[in-house]
Amino acid sequence: MNSVCDESPAAVDEPSGALAAEQQRLAALHRYEILDTPPEPAFDDLARMAAIVCDVPVAMVSFVGADRQWAKALVGPGSTHLPRGLSFCTHAIVAPQQVLEVPDATRDQRFVHSTQVSGPNGIRFYAGAPLVTPSGQAIGTLAVQDQRPRQLEERQRQALAILARQVIDQLERRRLSLLVEAHGIVDGATPVGSPRALDRRLAEEWQRHARRGESLGLLLIELSPAQWRAPEPPVTASSLLDTIAGCLRSSDYLARLDEHRLAALLPSSGVNASMQVAQRMRQAIDKALADEPGSPVRLGVASMIPNRSGQPHQLIERAMHALSRVGRSRVEAFSGW
Repeated sequence: MNSVCDESPAAVDEPSGALAAEQQRLAALHRYEILDTPPEPAFDDLARMAAIVCDVPVAMVSFVGADRQWAKALVGPGSTHLPRGLSFCTHAIVAPQQVLEVPDATRDQRFVHSTQVSGPNGIRFYAGAPLVTPSGQAIGTLAVQDQRPRQLEERQRQALAILARQVIDQLERRRLSLLVEAHGIVDGATPVGSPRALDRRLAEEWQRHARRGESLGLLLIELSPAQWRAPEPPVTASSLLDTIAGCLRSSDYLARLDEHRLAALLPSSGVNASMQVAQRMRQAIDKALADEPGSPVRLGVASMIPNRSGQPHQLIERAMHALSRVGRSRVEAFSGW
């Protein structure tokens, strides 16, 4: 079992190095703006999957704040709020690279006197996989519990750790989505339009290009959070968006299509010109991630001369079709259904 500090963090006279590390951990947690937010299906599903895989009645996605544990997702009976001094998860985040498993809390000196354990419906079994950010900070756990002693099989421990990494992936997607909200500024640098603003701009450009008989290009950029799981991620979300924006002209328009994709409108651009932009963007991203085994971005390209009676979303559908045909670190242009 892991060595841990006293159950009440406030009572521990921690050295300055430990205090600095805790401040960094809390800063990493707060960057996600996740505490006290409403339930979200993506996190609920991951907690539910953990309960199914581990065959337990209780599972939760929890975050450890300065003085409390808070559950973003909870399956089964339990509380979403808990003082940190009573939190099993506080102990789990001490060793970020391994799953903390407590087969029988009544036989573990760290927990035997806890009110979480001593009651008639107290916790007997606990297993928690730390939620580790790309910078290496353990901000919480994906945990499972039972009211009877038990032990996980190795395959269940591995599955719990995999699901914990998926929680971090979801946090990164959520954070990226927040960064590129309606007409927002990504970390004060790159302007990115909202999905609604993209619809308006696409409709305007569609009509303008239809009147002129010119080609309108669209580039879809699908972002993956995989590279942000590294201990020292090569780029941040904002610097990656800066790289993307740097490949566009002043007349182009960058916006968020959905949670995972950006869209770049390319006025007066046929398929060849649009492909040149996409290839240039891929090269720039590959350069930014020179030490990584593959690019975290896929690019789909479409271009057409709009018809006034047509629907602007035809252009997005074509680019989506192209995107569905590419592999990681590749570019594909729409060439027909």
